[in-house]
Amino acid sequence: MEFVMSFTVMPKNIFPMLLIFQKKKSIRCSNTQRIWGGAPVHIIVSYEIEEDPIKDEEALMGASAAVQNLMLTAADQNLGTVWIAGHVAHSERVKELLNLSDSEKIAGIVPIGIPDMDPPLKERQDSKEKTEWIGF
Repeated sequence: MEFVMSFTVMPKNIFPMLLIFQKKKSIRCSNTQRIWGGAPVHIIVSYEIEEDPIKDEEALMGASAAVQNLMLTAADQNLGTVWIAGHVAHSERVKELLNLSDSEKIAGIVPIGIPDMDPPLKERQDSKEKTEWIGF
């Protein structure tokens, strides 16, 4: 069973939606849930497409910042996330599932859940090897 809740936050052209998937023993995981990682909660951040290219770019940047801050907040709570965009986020099936209008575009789909493993730690390169101080 899927529950969809949507609400609007500032700025006026960013629209987060919360999808909560509940599994029943008699029902298999929905196709969209399997594609989106099997997480129990998905937050979709969409924005209203603007005619002015500069305003449209600002809307995308604002929505993207919201996605990043959402992911940082989830990580702080020891929750796992991933930012899904591209073809999955812009498919007609997803647009239909979320009942998006033609004037809305998805900035990101963020599955949230308790990870079943810790991500592998990568050895970090010293910042001095990557940067050079030129001065003022």
